[in-house]
Amino acid sequence: MPAAVAASIALLLLAGGWNVWEQSRGETPQQGGVAQPEGESVPAEQHYEQAIAGLQQLADAQNAALDPETRAVLTKNLAVIDRAIDESRAALAQEPASTLAQESLLDALETKVALLQDTVALATDTGGGPDPADLARELNQ
Repeated sequence: MPAAVAASIALLLLAGGWNVWEQSRGETPQQGGVAQPEGESVPAEQHYEQAIAGLQQLADAQNAALDPETRAVLTKNLAVIDRAIDESRAALAQEPASTLAQESLLDALETKVALLQDTVALATDTGGGPDPADLARELNQ
């Protein structure tokens, strides 16, 4: 069952990646956009990064509860998402006013949050690992 969940997640990521790629192929330069100062991130990016850091700690703590095949699929999917995040950041560095690049970055960050949430839930459902509520309290201290 965990392998089926991981395969479903992989399929969703593949479909999302295809959609972003298709949209970027037809991108036209944005007109009238507000350029962000060099080195400044998309406003919501910091919130996503904080959520990702906390979820990553939870997922790492519960990693042993997942079977090796599921862990491998999740690790591969996180690497795909990380590449999408890196590519979106590079696109934003070249064109800070690009709405598509900003949306692509936020979509990739949101996808990573969702995958990490699913990973934590999956590990918890298998009955392994520490209680997420306890870990969340530790993270908030």
